[in-house]
Amino acid sequence: VGPGGGGRAKQVLALARPAQLRVEVLGLLDPTVALLGTDGARYRLVRSGDRHVETGPGHDALLADVAGISLTPAEAVRVLLGAPVAPDARVSPGGAALGDGGVRALVARPDALEREALDFDAEGRLTRWALLGADGAALLEAIYTDPRPAGDGWFAHAVELRDAASGAVARLTWSRVELDPPLDDALFALPD
Repeated sequence: VGPGGGGRAKQVLALARPAQLRVEVLGLLDPTVALLGTDGARYRLVRSGDRHVETGPGHDALLADVAGISLTPAEAVRVLLGAPVAPDARVSPGGAALGDGGVRALVARPDALEREALDFDAEGRLTRWALLGADGAALLEAIYTDPRPAGDGWFAHAVELRDAASGAVARLTWSRVELDPPLDDALFALPD
C-alpha cells in the first residue's frame, strides 16, 4: 500500500542472484496483467491493460519507480530470498540482545553511511532486516514471519517491506517456495 493506494494481486516471482527477477501479476482466472523483469542489466515492464511496454537499461531506482519500494533489484533479490546482507558488508563486532532471547546484529556497508540491522529470534531465524540512516532510523525494512522448513533450514513464507520515504508497504505471502531450482536462462531473457 503506497501513497497512491493499494490492492491485492496473485503473483509469480522468480529470483536469481545477483539481480535477476521476474514478477508476473496475475488477474482474474490467472492471465498475466503485468510483468516486470530484469536480467540485471536491462529491464522490461509490460502492462496488458493499457498495452504499455517499457524497456531500458537496469537502474537502482527501478523498483522505486514501479512499486514505491527503494530497493535496488539486487537488494530486492537478497531481501526476498531472506539473505539481505550484501556480500561485501562487514558485520560489526558484538550484538545486542532482544527480548525473547533474540539477537540484533549490525552490518556496516563499506560504501555508504547507512548500516543494516538484522534481528534473529531465539532459534536463529531472521525476523527483521532494516537499512538504517545516519540517525539510526529505519529507511527500509523487511519483517519476516511464518517460518517453515525449506531446504536445509527455514524460509519465511511472509515478508512485509516498508519504505519510510515513500510510505509504501508491500506484503508478500509465499504459497509455494522452491529454493535453488534449476532455472532456464530464458526465464529472465528480455526480448528486444
